[in-house]
Amino acid sequence: MSPKPTWKGQGGLVEGIGIGFAGVSRGPPPRQQIHNESSASEGKEAVVGEAVIVEAVRTARGKRKGALSAVHPVDMLARTLIGALERAGVHAKDVDDVIMGCVTQVGEQGFNIARGAVLAAGLPVEVPGTTVNRYCASSVQTTRMAFHAIKAGEGEVFISAGVETISRYSKGSADSLPDTKNAIFAAAEAHTPALSSVRDGL
Repeated sequence: MSPKPTWKGQGGLVEGIGIGFAGVSRGPPPRQQIHNESSASEGKEAVVGEAVIVEAVRTARGKRKGALSAVHPVDMLARTLIGALERAGVHAKDVDDVIMGCVTQVGEQGFNIARGAVLAAGLPVEVPGTTVNRYCASSVQTTRMAFHAIKAGEGEVFISAGVETISRYSKGSADSLPDTKNAIFAAAEAHTPALSSVRDGL
C-alpha cells in the first residue's frame, strides 16, 4: 500500500472522528484453558495480553458546510484508515476487525460504512467491518468493544473509529425523517422543546 497523507485542512464538516488501535504485542497466542485429565494447566486461567492504543489519527473538525463538505464520508474514512495504518506501522493484513461508530447510518453513511471504508482504503477483502450506534458515545463504544475482543482472545489488532458528516445530511437524519416518530415519546419530547426543535432542524 503506497503512502498517502491523512486529511489536513482548515475547517471541515466532521462532527467527530478518531482512529485508534487497540492491540497486544506480537508473540505466542494466549494460552487457552483446557479441561483435560492429562493437561498440566487444568484449573488455571488463560493468559491474556494487555490491550493498548498504539496510534490515533483524525481529520480536521470545523463548521458545517466547511472545507471537507465535498468529501464523501467513505472516502474520508478510507484516507484516515490508511494514515492510521502507516503511522502505526501495522500491515493491513494483520487487522482483525474495523469497528466504526456512526449515528446517522443512512444515505452516504449507510450500507455499513465501516465495511465500505475498509474496501475503499484497499485493505484485504478478508478484513471485516461493523458499524455501531451509541449516539455521541459511538466511537467510545467501538474502543470498548475492541478492548473486550482483545481481552477475550478474539484477536490482536483492531481499528476503533467514528465518523459523522453532518454537512451531507440531505433529508433529515436517521432519527427525524418525516412520519417516523414513535408517539410513545411525545410526552418526553414535550418536556424538552429546545432539543426537539434542534433535532428536527437537522
